[in-house]
Amino acid sequence: MTRPMAEYELSDPASYASPALEADLVMKGGITSGLIYPLTACRLATRYRFRSVGGASAGAIAAALTAAAEYQRRHPHPAAKGIVSNAGAGFARLTTIPDVLGTKLETLFVPADNLKRPFQALTIWLEPEWGKARKLFASLGLVVAGAPLVFTLVTLALLIPGLLVALGLLGWQASGADWGKVLTSVLVWLPVAVVVAVLVTVIRLVLGTLRRLAGNGYGFCNGLAEPGSVNADPPLTEWLTDWLDEVAGLSAGEGPLTFGQLYGEQASEVFRRLRLDEAVAPDSPLARREFDPEIDLQMMTTCLTFKRPYIFPFRTKVFCYCPDCWAQFFPVRVLDALVARSAPTEPRTQQVHGVSVPIDQNCIHHRSTPVLQLPSAPDIPVVIGVRLSLSFPILLSAIPFQTIDYNRGEGKRGLVELWFSDGGISSNFPIHFFDRLLPTRPTFGINLTDQHPDFPDRLVHRAKDNRSGLLPRATPITSVVGFLGAVVKTMQNWVDDQALPAPGFRDRVVAVRTKEGEGGLNLKMDQETIKALGARGDEAALELEDFDFDNHRWVRYRTAMNALSETLDEMLVVYPSYDQFITSWTGAAYPLGSAAARAADHAATATLMDTVAAWQTAGYPASKGRQPHPRPELRPRMRQ
Repeated sequence: MTRPMAEYELSDPASYASPALEADLVMKGGITSGLIYPLTACRLATRYRFRSVGGASAGAIAAALTAAAEYQRRHPHPAAKGIVSNAGAGFARLTTIPDVLGTKLETLFVPADNLKRPFQALTIWLEPEWGKARKLFASLGLVVAGAPLVFTLVTLALLIPGLLVALGLLGWQASGADWGKVLTSVLVWLPVAVVVAVLVTVIRLVLGTLRRLAGNGYGFCNGLAEPGSVNADPPLTEWLTDWLDEVAGLSAGEGPLTFGQLYGEQASEVFRRLRLDEAVAPDSPLARREFDPEIDLQMMTTCLTFKRPYIFPFRTKVFCYCPDCWAQFFPVRVLDALVARSAPTEPRTQQVHGVSVPIDQNCIHHRSTPVLQLPSAPDIPVVIGVRLSLSFPILLSAIPFQTIDYNRGEGKRGLVELWFSDGGISSNFPIHFFDRLLPTRPTFGINLTDQHPDFPDRLVHRAKDNRSGLLPRATPITSVVGFLGAVVKTMQNWVDDQALPAPGFRDRVVAVRTKEGEGGLNLKMDQETIKALGARGDEAALELEDFDFDNHRWVRYRTAMNALSETLDEMLVVYPSYDQFITSWTGAAYPLGSAAARAADHAATATLMDTVAAWQTAGYPASKGRQPHPRPELRPRMRQ
């Protein structure tokens, strides 16, 4: 009989020693809401070994830490005296994150020196105990204190009209008794002068902030401490690097943790041999199946320059980086490890008036520094992927890559800068990660949402039968601001949200609801609130205690066969027009090579169509009866 997950003590490494099952886990982005995830992963780890873990934004942090803890479980250091096993030491350490961050969450977000004042003025509005009036006066006070000379000069300049009006009314002659009238006139004008001076100071600060943000990767915080600064606590990227190594059980000098360590030596060798992140990678499913990592970690990021999402590690090897540029965003030991594994870019040329001319591949900012090719995925430190996914716009700097812009005209091809920002911009809950038509293990998802209006105390929820969770939750729109907010959220989340009510998805996703003042951009949550979020993550894992994988597999089988039947039926209708075309096509695009190869392809496809015809004649028996709703469909989609 399986021991209930609730009976395990999460702080005890022995609780994670020998789970019998395997699972995948995907976590949604949500900035500080990610504090929910550590105990979720730890509780699930008492029953499951994680084979694949993924997420976006804050979910990418949790995914990487979970993968690191799983690595420690698979590669434990020798157990200390008196300890049965330390294989679960990484997960045991992971349970302490809510306590560790309870008193210093805010310290992870360190703004650049020239952005500290506007950052402080904005984060004042996150103070949970302050009223609006206090927040307003405190933020305006910071603004004025940042430019006292401007404020004073504008105020004095605006008092001059009041002085001139008073003197004009006195005929430009004022005796001792008249100066009281002059002073009264100036004082009447003073509030207007102060308000205008404040507005001018605010505008000046905003314009200066926008200019400085562009120079700091379009974010207040780049994740590192300023050179020469002394900080009691490390900023975000440095903290992440240290924690990933610690949770993975790496000793000093063994880090930073890489994707190759997670994959394992054999899978990493296969990845390099098949060159799975290059254009020449084999398209054969049999060859791709040969890559079977011990732990597969994937994160979502967004290329704003190309306006599209990418899965990291990248599935294509076209992106380069400048070490001098990246020194602004990554710790020295991470960048040193990356540069040591990176190679120079291959020389490229372009035709200019019939002459082959080299394409300049020196950094567009550091003209004497050649850009480097991002190395193969197994050689990339994990923290780089996390930082690419966790680049919440304006709060955290985006990360710049460079690549040759082949869309330019003759003689104008060169490097173009690509800005990669938060994965949540394009896919905040990539529940499609690791999905298969017929799954062999569950892929659990943790979704973050707001409190339910009718069940404010029901903060964790999962659809536990095949008929629940069919309808999306309505969000009332009562104002123009709410309308515009709904437009943005729809653009951001429609792909992810479309999957949530789908059969084979809804039963494996736990919704964790946050109250006002919890998670999100609330960087100043108190220790009790942070602990409450962590405990809610533990509760979310317990919601999966009675997950019925057999029922899940049956639903997935039914939906897969129904969608496959519809797709193959469409192919059967169209195939006769392709029959002769396949054998007669001799064009140069993606040729099969010899006539024998084309004939073999035609024969194999014809055999498939015969099978489909027999399937059709039988009436597609696997699709009979009532089908799970809503019905999914199969369609071609570009790899991200």
